Order: sequence, then structure tokens, then C-alpha cells
Amino acid sequence: MFAAAVAVSLGDFVGIFQRKKTEAISYNNESWSSRIRIYTSVCESLTTHEKGNEQPNTIPADLVFIIDERPHSTFTRDGNDLVVTQKISLAEALTGYTVHLTTLDGRSLNIPINSVIHPNYEEVVPKEGMPFPKDPSKRGNLRIKFNIKFPTRLTAEQKSGIKKLLDHR
Repeated sequence: MFAAAVAVSLGDFVGIFQRKKTEAISYNNESWSSRIRIYTSVCESLTTHEKGNEQPNTIPADLVFIIDERPHSTFTRDGNDLVVTQKISLAEALTGYTVHLTTLDGRSLNIPINSVIHPNYEEVVPKEGMPFPKDPSKRGNLRIKFNIKFPTRLTAEQKSGIKKLLDHR
């Protein structure tokens, strides 16, 4: 067996092909490149049979591509779901916020959130996650989490105003 590492980002998991030049040893000193399909499912390796090291009068070894998923600047992955965290102010959490995102395939999404966003709130956008490997017409969800920035200090006047505004008695 011969192993070759392939570095991919989340954006590469949309069924694209990558060309990888291998350094497998052949008895005639040939090297070759291979097109491998990066599938959307979570996988750690892809095997190409009988394309690895070879010697005279033997069957070549398998060539194993080790998938090294690199971090994405915006999204993380949870199975077929994509997860993103938005930083918002306390005022935005209480009064409404619109999430502006560019998807992995380059589309712009504007998702209005009209609910009060509390610290454990998660907005789920169906069918905006990763495609399913066996049926690319189906997709996981986009899960939006929120990191609410609370003020570090308030004046007595601000505290009084907030109490008056939020006191429902």
C-alpha cells in the first residue's frame, strides 16, 4: 500500500475532482497523476486499487489517498449539516437581526431572525447544508448559532432604563 495526502476544504466537498501527482515507486520509474472525486460524505481515505508501489512480477500495491479536511473560515461541519456562528450585539439579539452569508457554492443568503435570540438559540435553515453523497438532490441543514456580545458595564441611568423597559409587572 502507498499513501498520499490530499488537503481539502469544505468548499471542495461538492463533488469536485482534484488532480494529485503521486510519488509511487514503479520499476520503470514512472510517476502519474490521478483524478479523485471528493465526495460530500465524511470520509478519511479513498483507495485506488493496484496503483501504488510496484515491482517486477508482482501486483502493484493499492494507493490510498488520505483526506485531510482543512478548516473553513466561516463554516464547520456536523455530518451533512453546516454550522456557522454569528457575533451579534445584545440590542440585535433583542430586536431582530438579519444573517448575511455567502454559501459554499457562492450564493448569497439573507436570513431574517425576528425572534428574541437567547444564548442557546439556534436558527435552522433546511436544505442549505452539504449534499448527501448518495442523493445530491438532498442536503443537510444550515445551523446558525449566535455569540451575543453583552456590555461589560452600564451606568446607573442605563440600568434604570433597562429595568423600566423590561419590567412586566
